[in-house]
Amino acid sequence: MKGQNSIRIYSFYYKPTVVPVDDNLYKPIMVGNALMPALVEMTGDDSGRSISEKNRYYSELTGIYWVWKNTRQDITGACHYRRYFHESDTEPFDLRIKRFLYWPVGLWKKRYGLIYTSNIRRFRNRILHEDQIMKILQDYDGILPQKRKLRYTVEEHYRRYHNSTDLGIISQVLCKK
Repeated sequence: MKGQNSIRIYSFYYKPTVVPVDDNLYKPIMVGNALMPALVEMTGDDSGRSISEKNRYYSELTGIYWVWKNTRQDITGACHYRRYFHESDTEPFDLRIKRFLYWPVGLWKKRYGLIYTSNIRRFRNRILHEDQIMKILQDYDGILPQKRKLRYTVEEHYRRYHNSTDLGIISQVLCKK
């Protein structure tokens, strides 16, 4: 890596695909690789210290665990395979049209910080690069996307799509601690 800091952003994948970003800054990781090894030629979360076999319960957290236990760099980042950080406050014309069409449901405001797309090649030049990251980190401790308006709370979302008793257990542990 150039500069005096080593930076690596891990992009987590859960199914075979073409890796859209291939450089020294962004490193693709196949999460849950212990459950479906050798499907892609990509680093998996099933080497070194790993909980890859628990991916069906923890999703991309198995990748985050792998990064924590098996890598070392000065600055570490993580993103989902189709969600990449960006700095620009301008957007292409077609995204402005899409935002306008979201007006009736209250999602019309510009959202900075994250590009949501499966066609990352189109937005490749807008993804944060090392110089931008270092500039932002001179003034801030971390980089996060702008908050989003969601249809329901994180708790409601979890209850809809996961075992809600797990949420109760986590709540009990947090209250004890």
